[in-house]
Amino acid sequence: MSARDARLVTLWTEGRSADEIGSALGIARSTVFAYARRLGLKSRHAKSYLVDPRNAEVRERLLRGESFNEVARALDIRAHSIRARADSVDWPAVEAAQTKRRALDGVPAPADRAVASSRARELYGAGATIPEIARAVQRSEVAVYGTLNRYALTPPTARFLRIAGPIKQMLLNGVSRSAIRHTLGVARDDVSRAAAEIRAAH
Repeated sequence: MSARDARLVTLWTEGRSADEIGSALGIARSTVFAYARRLGLKSRHAKSYLVDPRNAEVRERLLRGESFNEVARALDIRAHSIRARADSVDWPAVEAAQTKRRALDGVPAPADRAVASSRARELYGAGATIPEIARAVQRSEVAVYGTLNRYALTPPTARFLRIAGPIKQMLLNGVSRSAIRHTLGVARDDVSRAAAEIRAAH
């Protein structure tokens, strides 16, 4: 076991957050989880959001036709946890309420993922901001940023600049994307962005 792995195990067992561990080791939060899985460390997440008293309000807001992002912003919770928080809700009723609300607001129904991705790139090229694009394509800001990042349209982060060289070298050597992710402990979007930059350069 390397010194870094030993330090990660120590911090993990002390109960430090993934962000704290990542800062201490100089690696991304997602890499912390990847290493923890590789080292066989037990997950510490008890999914406390499943017993959060705000879950009743999540269900009420969804049934009023609010989107996941609107509910998340209003209650200061993560959008990706909403489906689990509202597990007992009548989902067809939620979809009907959201469709009705979009019609009243004059907002078109969400496009499928490929259309939304293409439209997001088009809007970004025309100078729209990420929040504007998110509203236009009915996707979260995080999803829009991920799409733009995969196509190397957003400025690279300092972390990406540190890891881009090895990723590109492995891609040029014919290593599979999956193997690159596991070997370097990087995210799928990082590999996609590096591949997009290679295509743009040739």
